[in-house]
Amino acid sequence: MKTIFNKEKYHYHSTHYGKLLQSFVYLLGEPLCLICQNKIDFDNFSSIEGICKSCFNEIKSFFESYKRCPICSAVLKGSLCDKFHHKNIENIFSLIPLNDQLYNLYLNAKYRKNKRLMNLFSDIFDFFLPQTIIDHYSNFIDYIVFVPISINKKLIRSYNPSKIFAKILAKKIKKPIVTVFSEKGFQYFHIQRKENINYFTQRFIFNSKLLSIKKIDITNKNILLVDDIYTTGKTASFLADLLILNKASKIYLCTFFNHR
Repeated sequence: MKTIFNKEKYHYHSTHYGKLLQSFVYLLGEPLCLICQNKIDFDNFSSIEGICKSCFNEIKSFFESYKRCPICSAVLKGSLCDKFHHKNIENIFSLIPLNDQLYNLYLNAKYRKNKRLMNLFSDIFDFFLPQTIIDHYSNFIDYIVFVPISINKKLIRSYNPSKIFAKILAKKIKKPIVTVFSEKGFQYFHIQRKENINYFTQRFIFNSKLLSIKKIDITNKNILLVDDIYTTGKTASFLADLLILNKASKIYLCTFFNHR
């Protein structure tokens, strides 16, 4: 596993919302911050549309103070990480650790079809993604693969957040998103691990419904797996196993939140 995040060499990326647009919005009335619900006056605009300068600075401070494991992005409580590192995942980069206030907003965006909030999180991801990560992915990644959701969940939510973050990464690192996993038939039985792990792995591998009909050739390819939240790592681990067993070379994982 490799360390690819150099905190001393990152810089932020502005979103497509500029000060001119924000000033125009102000002329139409003072909007409310999506996070704190306070009014965003003319002097309180931030670089991210929809949130005030105070909330923006809080997110920035939260990101900059994130002492992460260089391998799995778990919050370090000492000098060494005490978390399990999956052998088939080369490196995990998570933008920020789980924060109660942001996470509650994210759940609203994810499960209640709040597209304005979802746009906020995509803008935060776009803005704070470090240049060192972009450069590394640009040099080493061949394909981007997002973690699928079941058809039923997709109908309820109307969108897959992992796919939204994957599109941002695809634009930044100029690599294609490929459909390796089919959403049809995708279920989470494989993350329960109530029985023998090898049994579930084999069941997962040979379930043809989980493989894309397009049969993308991933032989010797470096894959960037994208998800919204990294918690136990069970889903990402099984998907990484499946990719490796289908002859992928190396698997990297990128998520918005880390909750380890």
